[in-house]
Amino acid sequence: MDQPTPDANEREVVNFLPDEVCVVVAAEGVADGAAFYEHVRTRLNSRIVQLIRQYQPPTRGKQTAASPFELDLTPRRLAQRFAQNEAPLQPLARPGGQPRAPQRTYGDHAGPRDLPPFLVLRREPPAATSWHLYYQLGSDRISLDSKFLAQRRERMDCIRELTLLLNVHLRGVQVDRFRRRPWTVVATTPNWLTAALPFSCGSPAGLPIATSPKTAPVFSFPDQSLATALNAPQRGKVIVAVLDTCPQQDQVDKAAARFPGNPLLQEVQQTVRMNRPALVPDGAFAVLEQCQPRLQWDMTNAPHLNVADHGLFAAGIVRGIVPRGTPVFLIRVLNDFGIGDSLSIGHALAALPRALLGTDQPGPRQPRLVVNLSLGAEIPIPARLFERWLPETSKRGSDAASRLPELCALFDRLHANVSDVVSWLTERGVLVVAAAGNDALRRDVVPGEPPPPRFPARYDEVLGVAAVRRDLHTPAVYSNRGDVVLQTGSGHVATFGGNVVPAANDQRSARTSPNDSVVGIFSGTLPGGGANGTGWARWSGTSFSTPIVAGLAARLWGTDRSRTPVALAQYARSFAHDLHPGINPFSPLEVPVLHVAQT
Repeated sequence: MDQPTPDANEREVVNFLPDEVCVVVAAEGVADGAAFYEHVRTRLNSRIVQLIRQYQPPTRGKQTAASPFELDLTPRRLAQRFAQNEAPLQPLARPGGQPRAPQRTYGDHAGPRDLPPFLVLRREPPAATSWHLYYQLGSDRISLDSKFLAQRRERMDCIRELTLLLNVHLRGVQVDRFRRRPWTVVATTPNWLTAALPFSCGSPAGLPIATSPKTAPVFSFPDQSLATALNAPQRGKVIVAVLDTCPQQDQVDKAAARFPGNPLLQEVQQTVRMNRPALVPDGAFAVLEQCQPRLQWDMTNAPHLNVADHGLFAAGIVRGIVPRGTPVFLIRVLNDFGIGDSLSIGHALAALPRALLGTDQPGPRQPRLVVNLSLGAEIPIPARLFERWLPETSKRGSDAASRLPELCALFDRLHANVSDVVSWLTERGVLVVAAAGNDALRRDVVPGEPPPPRFPARYDEVLGVAAVRRDLHTPAVYSNRGDVVLQTGSGHVATFGGNVVPAANDQRSARTSPNDSVVGIFSGTLPGGGANGTGWARWSGTSFSTPIVAGLAARLWGTDRSRTPVALAQYARSFAHDLHPGINPFSPLEVPVLHVAQT
């Protein structure tokens, strides 16, 4: 699968915001979010100060030798930085945020002016209501500019140490009561970055290239049973929300006027309003301005490339598959370089049911909602996660093997902020379709052994999507696996996502194949300054196999709205085919293939 590899660029990697941490708390009956946010901060600071002051530097002497795992759990940098500080956790201070939750308005599409540093996922008892509380570690912030590399590395180590410290010592602990209501720490996580394009630990997938098709490309379904199911009468309304990058409305309007011969661009321009409703304020992206997309292994040569049309391309694919009249929304949760964070996307996901369905508790009469996520959390692939988060333990295979269940549980807590909001949506009857990721060409990946899917595509309740080439039986060279292991009961699949031409060296990026790629709409100048003469482009990636499946799932759901999201995913998979003959017919993607063609 993957293997540790010395990497000169390791010091450049940023998977999460260096000064931000999320504490997931279970609490019932809390109405005053701002007061609860401050109460939890005060009580956690007291516990953190206690734990830091108990810290004793471990020795390697014969009498008191610490294990590698114990060394990894020591808050060394935290103790150095906060030894005399009574309040390591501070309220989150960043543009586009405020401590009190604003009144949301969706009717006029205005969206929120600010995002509070917390979100609440209310559940009916006996299930616990979750609070995701985002705090700042320390009173100042570090820039993501590379000239602050040493300070950034120290800040990221502090987040790592604090996250491990709280997950080991406070998880499941009832810390205190707020207005007579007990609350418990569920998990602590970083504020992970999310990315549409390869970034930091991401993949070298290709960039879009211009194309001039003689006729508008259309999707077809060679499998007769799937085609029959899709053509059954639609018996209810299904909505598709694409959460992604998003170009400005005037850019799409101008492109539609410029390319009147592009019927799909015309239809999207007329039926999909850009970023309406807006769920993330523009100011929330300011903290991410200095994040660089990582297009190839050498980060120092990665240019800033605008891919605001990544979401438009995905929305066009959905529009081309779902029945006419199906509402399709394109909502901005990533900046123009394809980068976002867990706080912003968590708020957007939590707001979707009310914004698009009018209620947080959709009933059987409400339309069904499909969410397309052609993005993933920047949680490193397994070998990298192990190396970065438990560096000493990762060097000792025997110690790691003896603690395997403990380590797996610990790593699961690191993305609780992502998994919790996805589970909450599933409980409300929302289907999430997510891209498996494009990491298989990384040089720390064994050829022919793709890494597991990215989060959230890895979750069982999500319909994760890997990519195959145009022939529908050859895995795309960049694609992650569609599932962790072969699971016949899951809903994960693969479908057409196109291919890339691998880079010749580390100073170049992989290129989208001009003969084996998905054709879609593009409104702006192509990344790198390429001319856009038709409003069409070719692009490859699991980002584009995903909206194919999202559109297909929406169409299937419209024929029978009684299915749950998980049942719908499994129903869609029932039409998939073995990748090839043999003992494991799904290897190496570990999922079957839905036969969808584009001609």
